[in-house]
Amino acid sequence: KIMTGLLRDELGFDGLSISDALEMKAIAKTHSPAQAVVAALKAGIDMPLYDVHTGNIQTHIDIFKGIDKAIKNNELDSSQIKRSQERIRRLAKRYPVDAQADLAWQSSDNELLNRVAKKAVVLLGELPELKEFKYIYAQNMVGGSASDNMTTPAQELAKALEQDYKLDKLAYDRQNIARSDLLNQTADENVVFVSSSRLRMSQAEKEFAKALAKNSKSFLHIALWNPYHSEDLPKPTLLSFGFSPWSINAVVETLKSGQASGTAPISLKTLETKS
Repeated sequence: KIMTGLLRDELGFDGLSISDALEMKAIAKTHSPAQAVVAALKAGIDMPLYDVHTGNIQTHIDIFKGIDKAIKNNELDSSQIKRSQERIRRLAKRYPVDAQADLAWQSSDNELLNRVAKKAVVLLGELPELKEFKYIYAQNMVGGSASDNMTTPAQELAKALEQDYKLDKLAYDRQNIARSDLLNQTADENVVFVSSSRLRMSQAEKEFAKALAKNSKSFLHIALWNPYHSEDLPKPTLLSFGFSPWSINAVVETLKSGQASGTAPISLKTLETKS
C-alpha cells in the first residue's frame, strides 16, 4: 500500500525505488534470500538489494530462481516487473556507468554534498563557548555487513576538530567503563561527548555520560548517528545524522559559527538540564 497505493498512485512518483540491505538480521532470521527479495518485489520495490558486495554466487542464483518461480506461480505481477525493468533502464540511460568510475564525479558534487550535510545538522539547545575541552568517545568501529569499509567516526571528527581546537581525547570501553578515572579527569572541565553507535546506549553508558555532564564546567553532546541518543543526555546536542566527511565538516563548521540551519525531522524529548 505504501509503495504502490501511496507513492505511485496518490503521489504520482514514477522514479526508481531501491530497498535497503535485505540480509539484515530482522529479515534474514525469518526469510530466505529468495523469499525476502520476492516479498520486496510484491511490495512494489523496483530494485531489492541483497548482500550486493559480499554475497556468494549461489545466493544470487537462488534469488533469481525464486523470482522466476514466483512469476510462474502468479505470485508476482509480470506487468509490475516490466515497469520496474523500465525504470531501471531509464535510470541507467540517464546516468550511464563509465568504465572509469572516478569520471562520474563532477566539480559541483562536493559543493552539493557540503550544502546538504550542513542543512542536516540540528542544534538542540545553545552551544557553549569551546576552545579547549575533553573529548570523550567510545572505542568502537562502525561498518556495514554489505561493506568491508570500517571507520571510527569519533576519531575522524577529532582529527577535523584539531585544526581549530585543543582537545584531550579520552576513549572508554563500552563493556567496561573506567568511570571513576574518567570522571576525575573531566571534573570542572569543558566536555564534548560523542556518540556514534546505531543502537541506543546501555544504561551504564547513559549514566556515565550524565555523570560527565553533571561534573563538567560545560557539556556538549554530539550525536553522529542515532538522534534518539539526545533523549538520554542533557542539552545541548548537535545531531548530524551521519559521519561522512561532509557531515564531519558540517559539525565542525557549526561549532565554529555557533549556528545550525537544520530542523529535527522527528520529535525528540531531550533532557533540559544537567542531571
